[in-house]
Amino acid sequence: MTVNLFDVNYYRGTNPDLRAAGLTTDTQLVDHFLRFGINDGRPFSPFVNLDFYRAGNPDLAAGGVNSNLQAFYHLQSFGIADGRRFSYGLNVPFYAAVNPDLALAGINNNEQRFEHFRAAGVNDGRVSAENFNVRYYLDANPDLRAAGLNFAQAFQHYVNYGFREGRPAVPGGSTPPPPQGEPGNNPGAAFNVDVLTGTRNFNEFVGFNDRDDYYRFSLQLPSAFILSLDSTTARVDVDLYQDTNSNGQIDSNEYVTGSFTNSRSLGAGTYFVRLQPDSQGRNTNYSLGLTANNTRDGLIDGGLLNGSRTFNEFVGRTDREDFYRFVLGSPSNFRLTLNGTTARVDVDLYADTNGNGQIDSNEYVTGSFTNSGGTASISRSLGADTYFVVVSTGSSSNSNYTLNLATV
Repeated sequence: MTVNLFDVNYYRGTNPDLRAAGLTTDTQLVDHFLRFGINDGRPFSPFVNLDFYRAGNPDLAAGGVNSNLQAFYHLQSFGIADGRRFSYGLNVPFYAAVNPDLALAGINNNEQRFEHFRAAGVNDGRVSAENFNVRYYLDANPDLRAAGLNFAQAFQHYVNYGFREGRPAVPGGSTPPPPQGEPGNNPGAAFNVDVLTGTRNFNEFVGFNDRDDYYRFSLQLPSAFILSLDSTTARVDVDLYQDTNSNGQIDSNEYVTGSFTNSRSLGAGTYFVRLQPDSQGRNTNYSLGLTANNTRDGLIDGGLLNGSRTFNEFVGRTDREDFYRFVLGSPSNFRLTLNGTTARVDVDLYADTNGNGQIDSNEYVTGSFTNSGGTASISRSLGADTYFVVVSTGSSSNSNYTLNLATV
């Protein structure tokens, strides 16, 4: 028996930007999840936390299970059957031990036990882990009870927020398991994003009892970098550092920036992102997006531009930058227009003067932007060369757009 971990309705409900992008059918959502969503860290089930699974089972990395997709398939094919832990609120072997009626009903293996909890046990309010009793959780947190949360909703609240907030979840004041795979409060305990390509999203928490969240990532090539931060209820400060001496720490001369309103070019290297609550330490959840693209990834090649080319594309939370390349065979009058947007979209032009196929810090030519319903435009004389156009959004807003490149 192999359990299907992907919950298409949960994926649809927790990722509303996909609906805005026209992805509505089950087939489209499954395809998006396998191609993009799994590696972006998008939630796909209320019962599974792949970061928890990988961090709590270090033998997986030793066996070559490193990506989210590999962890997903390993958990689906082997991990559940082996009784491995993959959630802050559910321990399948423990669930079987405290619910002996399951065996009497012929539910005898871990896949069957997990299916029982997912289909019935979570709604019945059954005890599911050493550190979590949903009935006690609701009794000990009257704000959740006043909000009308049912057992399944209370389970989701705990695994998404409650354990980070230190809410009581079992009698006797027992604490939840130590956060595994969570951003630590110093550079040495930073969440290791590893090599950053494309977009990674994280839904986390900072506040009075969790003053610092650190993330570490590396770039193998010079890249355009975007950091987005939203879904907060209080101020959160965010800073970027480069570990220039590779000592795994943040030194006084390694500060890069604390502002991420637009894309920023970063060189190859190792970086830290630090998030902190305001001076009062007010609690807030947050959604963090880290995006890195180099021009070898996701490039739309327009080839030799002689006349006009039009592209209808999309940028947003899950696709923050689009890269285009075109070649001018002779000096030309160049015109770019971008319209059809529903949010602010930036467009920048670069000349690949050294021919290395990358965007370097000294190759910026010019840029423009448009807000919803407006038009961004660039018109200028350009020499014979290879050029890049980068269309980006620094916000979490999604927008379609129409881009036209032309020689006139």
